Amino acid sequence: EERKVLKIVTVAERDQLVKQLRNIIPAYESEAETAFRLGFQLEEAHYLADAYHFYQKAATLQPDQPVYRQTFMSFKKDYDIQ
Repeated sequence: EERKVLKIVTVAERDQLVKQLRNIIPAYESEAETAFRLGFQLEEAHYLADAYHFYQKAATLQPDQPVYRQTFMSFKKDYDIQ
């Protein structure tokens, strides 16, 4: 049986995870690509508020990239964010 558990973490623990994810930067990755990757990784880790911030940043930094905008809008819809 799969259990759904809400894990409470401190701000320091969250910041440590974001720092670890930021340190994984391929040489060819732009700032928008980095923001999108971080948004995806944070969403997968259920850090939704942080994921929102990075998806929004990717869509803002590179508005001509439709996948960034579509993902951001889909994220907002999935989590009922106005």
